[in-house]
Amino acid sequence: MATLRKFLFSFFIVAAIFLFSNTDTFAQEVLINEFVAVTESTDWVELYNSTDSSIDLSGWLLRDNTESNKVELSGLICPKSFRKFDFSNRLNDGGDTIRLFSSDNNLQDTVSYFSDLIPKHERGKSTGRNPDGGSSWQVFDSPSPVNNDCQFVSPTSTSTPTLTPTPTPTPKQAATYKINEVKDEDGEILSSVKVYVDNIYIHHYAPEVLTFCDGCQCDSYVACGFGQHTIKLEKTGYNDWNETKTINSGDSDEISLVMVFSEPSSTTTPTLTISLTTPIQKISPTPTPKKSNQTATGSGEILGEEVASFSAFYPYEATDETKENEATSGAKNMILPKIFLVGGLLLLFISACWLWYTHFR
Repeated sequence: MATLRKFLFSFFIVAAIFLFSNTDTFAQEVLINEFVAVTESTDWVELYNSTDSSIDLSGWLLRDNTESNKVELSGLICPKSFRKFDFSNRLNDGGDTIRLFSSDNNLQDTVSYFSDLIPKHERGKSTGRNPDGGSSWQVFDSPSPVNNDCQFVSPTSTSTPTLTPTPTPTPKQAATYKINEVKDEDGEILSSVKVYVDNIYIHHYAPEVLTFCDGCQCDSYVACGFGQHTIKLEKTGYNDWNETKTINSGDSDEISLVMVFSEPSSTTTPTLTISLTTPIQKISPTPTPKKSNQTATGSGEILGEEVASFSAFYPYEATDETKENEATSGAKNMILPKIFLVGGLLLLFISACWLWYTHFR
């Protein structure tokens, strides 16, 4: 019986503290409403103000499960309105915790994704509460982050400054542009096909899903808002592919491409011309014997006439070696012409005798 009385007494004390507590946790209901953690660009978190009062977010923080990875918030969030903040340091796409702290470092909301209660989304999708501010979570095929503008109303002389919420515009749905595996003309899948947005390489390869929305960026390299964009695919050795398209809210495009092999440009192979110069042997003309003061002797020999050497029988000028050997072989060179001459005369004589003997005898 005494134990029951102690239990009832403790219950009433806790209930009184709960009902009459004056902490900001119950006075302010700013919730983590929608987020994207699986993306090739910047992750983001959408907050929802479920109260009927505008709340100043100056000094508030968004953190993951670490103390170093944080986003400092600023500005106002109007009643029943939304604010979107980019998480520059990417959230863990395999699961993490998102925590919201007020300016006095009180934990306002925490979301541990991905779990049975908070399902995992794929790239190009998001996870959020349904309805806004509710306790149920689901995967949205088309992420729809909203960032309402909320400002102070200029003060007047008769009234204190009040906050007037800006009318909530119709939320725009994000658009997606899906690039499937790229193949060649033989149906083989190509790798390392670079993706460009507005002629800027976003450091990703096909296949790829591009998300376009207000404030979106394609991997932090190029703004991917609604409007006209040029998508280009490039691979070495193949013709580039590109398309200029106007992206509108809620669009969902999907392309499957075949890239054509680039024929190498014809080039003229330079012709190597080798000039071969055949050395020409210098031919010196046979010197003509000079005559000087020719005097005939009694025997009929002409004095003063130069005697031609054996080299006169040859059309080329004697080489140095011939000249060197000429002194030692001079006698032999003088006898050979005489032998030819005597032999010819002897043959002529024998022929004449044979003719006389056969015809005139």
